[in-house]
Amino acid sequence: MPRYFLDSSAWAKRMRLESGSVVVNAIFANATAERYASRLAVTEMLSVFATKLRIGQISNSEFDTIRAQLLADIAAGLVRVISVTESEFVEADRLIASVGRMTGLRTLDALHLASARLLHLTTPLDTIVGADRRLLSAAQAMGFTVLNPEAPTP
Repeated sequence: MPRYFLDSSAWAKRMRLESGSVVVNAIFANATAERYASRLAVTEMLSVFATKLRIGQISNSEFDTIRAQLLADIAAGLVRVISVTESEFVEADRLIASVGRMTGLRTLDALHLASARLLHLTTPLDTIVGADRRLLSAAQAMGFTVLNPEAPTP
């Protein structure tokens, strides 16, 4: 069974049709797949969609629908959310000091990858999925297989 770690930039493509949504929806359609995300992704996605609401890109009802879908994915076990603890912060610090030097890894992306790395130690992951090129570059430098749903390889 494939195991995916979703960055918020990937999971958000399930909530609203955009470039890469087809690839992400295929991951969700795979009944044998396990999908994981950092708890940080939930807050990040709500923040992004709240911004889209404030600037008029989505309506209040669209925001409410997106939020409900996000919470439904978690409640149904479609995405297993990984808590962010002190261990993830320590690992994020280590990642910034190592792969961050060459990839430009940012703070929140380091926390996502720290969650993935620590999860991988007990539950091996097959693929990190995200649309953020810096995050994917750092994930590759860490030895992960990556998938950008906006630019999947043939």
